[in-house]
Amino acid sequence: MGHFSMTVLLVVCALALVSCESQKRVQEKKVTGKPAKYVVTAEALLNEYEENQVAADLKYKGQVIVVKGRINDIGEDILKTPYITLCADEWGLSCVQCFFADNEKPKLARLKKGQFIQVKGLCDGKAIFNVILKGCELQ
Repeated sequence: MGHFSMTVLLVVCALALVSCESQKRVQEKKVTGKPAKYVVTAEALLNEYEENQVAADLKYKGQVIVVKGRINDIGEDILKTPYITLCADEWGLSCVQCFFADNEKPKLARLKKGQFIQVKGLCDGKAIFNVILKGCELQ
């Protein structure tokens, strides 16, 4: 097997392991039965992060929160973890990205873009453009 082929094989194996680990972490962070510390609209949450990320992280990161908003996108990331995004604008430049365990896919399959929903999840802070919620469930 050539060097390039071996490298590709190793990358594919690594992604498969990361995918399993990612889905495991999403499932471990499920928020079922945990009360939400904050209830906030997607727009308000994104505005707080835009105004002062340090202050927003101190307030929200590691906390179970409920976020209300309209669905901008429903999909799976590169590791096949299901998610929805709740955005502050119609262009989807800044969103709350809510990650779900695989067993939530049937519920997500019934949702439609533009639908108003509430999602409870564990806030993981801001990553590039999006505020991340993990272990999410629909309310």
